[in-house]
Amino acid sequence: MKTKFSFLALPLCLGFVLTLVLSACSTGNEPSGGGNSSSSGAVYTPSSNVYNPGVVEIRGFELDQTTSSDKVYVSGKVEATKAEPIVRIEFKTGGSGWVIFNDAPVTGPINLPGVTSVQLSDAKIDLTNPSIPCGTHSLTVEACIDAKCSSDKMARDTKQFTKPETLCAISSSGEVSSSSEAVWVFAPGQDENVPLNGTVQVGSGSFKLSGDDGQPDMEVYGGKVRPVIALGADDVEPGKSYSSKESLLGSTPATEIKLSNIRCGGDPCVVQNGDYYLIYLDGGDKYLVQFKKAAGSSWPSWPKACTFWRATVSP
Repeated sequence: MKTKFSFLALPLCLGFVLTLVLSACSTGNEPSGGGNSSSSGAVYTPSSNVYNPGVVEIRGFELDQTTSSDKVYVSGKVEATKAEPIVRIEFKTGGSGWVIFNDAPVTGPINLPGVTSVQLSDAKIDLTNPSIPCGTHSLTVEACIDAKCSSDKMARDTKQFTKPETLCAISSSGEVSSSSEAVWVFAPGQDENVPLNGTVQVGSGSFKLSGDDGQPDMEVYGGKVRPVIALGADDVEPGKSYSSKESLLGSTPATEIKLSNIRCGGDPCVVQNGDYYLIYLDGGDKYLVQFKKAAGSSWPSWPKACTFWRATVSP
């Protein structure tokens, strides 16, 4: 005898099973931690730059030249996390000391004791600084959350500012004037004896003399060199202003690493007894260099006496 099976009872059975499953889902397995529910019932995750390690951001970085005619004010903020706080920031411009941070000129990276935020409004640029040339320049802010400033542990942003021509006229006293050209001013000199093919350290770079005894070549490492037409005085006096006219010290940046790559009167330039040369280091510092015969010897002999002065003010 065959048993009859009614298909009419199947929908009722399925409906009962679905009801039990939905009931179980609604009473258990709620999301736990790491998210919050909005009024609509959706779940969202907190911002990663607030809660997650390994994040550093530069927010609202801007330069304001409208508030003052001779200063550039910086705004914005650097933010990181407690898990990986900021360890250093750096303001990169065309020269050392252009940026003032917490009332002190910035000459390199600023190491920080593991802070989670830095106010960029503590920085500014004084455009009356005579070492800043007229024209448009860039200011780059870099913030790092590890000592090596790894690419995935740092943030960088760049803005531009302009120094107007009206601020480039400087008098012999170093004060802003409307009728004279920019100047050079130097720190006290440093004396060295230069052997043939020997390397002499100058700031962050170095140079060496090689070749002819009487007219050697000069090569710069970590910078560039150019000859000076004239000083405009007999000797370099620290703190005194010297003209940047092209017929004197000039203001054209150096472009060659070897002096012999430059033409002087149609021939390759060489080091001459008593002449001056300007070294432009890659880090931004500039040095005036003069070579003379060493004490008790003639000019062609080695070593040769050398004096170099770091420029504290330059075009």
